[in-house]
Amino acid sequence: MRGRRGFSLVETLIIVMLVGLLISIGAARFSRARGAASAQGLAEAVSQEFVWARQRARSTGAPVAIVFPSEGGSKAHTQSLYVLEGQVTPRITRVKRYGGDFQGSGLFVGHWGLDPSLLSDPSALNARTQTDQAIRSQSFDVSAWGAPFPQDPCFVFTPSGALVSNNQVHFDGAYHVVACAGIEYTSASVAGSPSATPTLVGQCFTINVSLLGEVSLSNGFTASSGSIPERADLGFASAPALPPNPVIGANQNPVISLVEIFPVPVAANLPAGVDATVDLSGYLTFHVRASDPDQDPLRIRWLCAQGTMSSPELVAMEWDGSAWHQTWEWRPPLGAPVGAVYTLNCEVVDGRGGLATGTLGASGQVQVISGGKIAFRSNRSGQEDIFVMNPDGTEVTNLTNTPTRNESFPVWSPDGTRIAFTAPGATTFDQVWVMNADGSEEKMLTTQAYKCQNLSWSPDGTRIVYSILNPTTDLRAVNADGSNDHFLLQNPTDGWVETCWHPDGLVGLVGRNGGAVGAQEDLFLLAPDGTLGANMTALTADDEYAAFSPDGLSVAWHTSRDGNFEIYVAGFNGSAFTGLLNLTTHGASDKEPSWSPDSQRVAFTSDRISPGNQIFVSDLGGATSQLTSGPGRCDMPNWGRAR
Repeated sequence: MRGRRGFSLVETLIIVMLVGLLISIGAARFSRARGAASAQGLAEAVSQEFVWARQRARSTGAPVAIVFPSEGGSKAHTQSLYVLEGQVTPRITRVKRYGGDFQGSGLFVGHWGLDPSLLSDPSALNARTQTDQAIRSQSFDVSAWGAPFPQDPCFVFTPSGALVSNNQVHFDGAYHVVACAGIEYTSASVAGSPSATPTLVGQCFTINVSLLGEVSLSNGFTASSGSIPERADLGFASAPALPPNPVIGANQNPVISLVEIFPVPVAANLPAGVDATVDLSGYLTFHVRASDPDQDPLRIRWLCAQGTMSSPELVAMEWDGSAWHQTWEWRPPLGAPVGAVYTLNCEVVDGRGGLATGTLGASGQVQVISGGKIAFRSNRSGQEDIFVMNPDGTEVTNLTNTPTRNESFPVWSPDGTRIAFTAPGATTFDQVWVMNADGSEEKMLTTQAYKCQNLSWSPDGTRIVYSILNPTTDLRAVNADGSNDHFLLQNPTDGWVETCWHPDGLVGLVGRNGGAVGAQEDLFLLAPDGTLGANMTALTADDEYAAFSPDGLSVAWHTSRDGNFEIYVAGFNGSAFTGLLNLTTHGASDKEPSWSPDSQRVAFTSDRISPGNQIFVSDLGGATSQLTSGPGRCDMPNWGRAR
């Protein structure tokens, strides 16, 4: 039998070269496919963030923005985004980092050369402003919004669902963000504003968001002239740094350097012993950074001491070049009662027995809020009745439902068991009434020969203060059982319109209009015995309908100082207003503020939509949502504990 001949040296070299060529071709194809898949996955993930932000802006009635960090405007690429929410001075409520899930891919915000034949509007090349943009966005001014990092590319959805930005490039009726597997670019400018233009790119996909808010994806650069060269192995310029090599030796525990929360809690508004609050329908975002003395890779688990909503699985943390980090979102469990407190913490482990425990704030305690009910007046039944609803606008209930009379000015008792209101008595004049929280056991307290209005309970629940529409509009007080109805403020030259009381019962605020029709109204300090104090709002404007927050730290009222009625909030130190905040800045009339039981939100009446007045609610960051809609008008909200 004839033996097989082995490969010659030349043949062996040729085979090696062919195998190497095939491997390099396969590797290039694999790298290109992997880069394309990573970039496409990132584009789809960010597209969903845009869709979510638009939906949230429309549902809450407050602007919501997708923002891309730029290191003060110095970079046009990133591997993360954050979300801003709020009517004024928006807060960061959400942070997304994509370096771990989409390694080698990132995001680019800039502009590029366009092929006019691919545009529906060839004249709109790299535009920055369109004439009708302000109309589509309800004239929303991003520069005046108060974003914490104004140089970061910011794409804001207004409550209408339309999109505006802080002067970013758009063309063909849309803004564009590119997800790519690597990019190189140079600084450039458009219309005198800074931008960037790519010079080399890996596989990429463009996220297109129209000025009306529609989101779509396209392969490559949308409407590109084709002048940008591609390279499959480019890689992303800011891909995550390689983690350090572990140190061999005795193991040490990890070190947690940061546990932060979004939205950032306002310390002055937190209940005692609580580090954060969360609405029943809301969520909190936690971000943890940690390091390890032995350079070990770290993992994290999230735990709830009450055994609810815990996540005992260990999740790998991501290395960002200087520390390990991870983000988690937490929502209250279904059926969580208002006021429930959950203790949240995290455990960071290194895989070799090392452990570090982190808590949110001092104790890690998070309290569920959104308690009580909102009482309000509405004519949706054909006459003016007193209704109540949940703070999210659900479970609307008509408490009075009296076709033969109109009721107004509902006010919860401090303990949440009763509601005072006005309605006609034996005569046609409105009197002061009380009823149980469910509408039962109505009782008339006054028998005046003039109209009664503008009710408020004393903090101890023993009496009700009201204004009487006699010739000078005086202020009276009546005990909650109807006894001791007497004048509190009476002056033939002044008009005492309405009052509210501080929770400590030692001071109140009263509106005074000088008695003349059309006279300016100011807010004055008032002692429980009727002694008048200082003028708190001595401006050439009407300042009316003040309300102290239940924690006693703040006061809200409506004022015409901006040309139309807006809600203002200020701190209160017992004798003066501090830290003035313009809570609403809408072109419509916003009036009649009422605080939530946890002192973190304000319900108010606005005529910003039809039909007529409706009720809205805003948090102290300005994030606003609409609670009522037609049929009919809804106004005079009063937020109580409702037991």
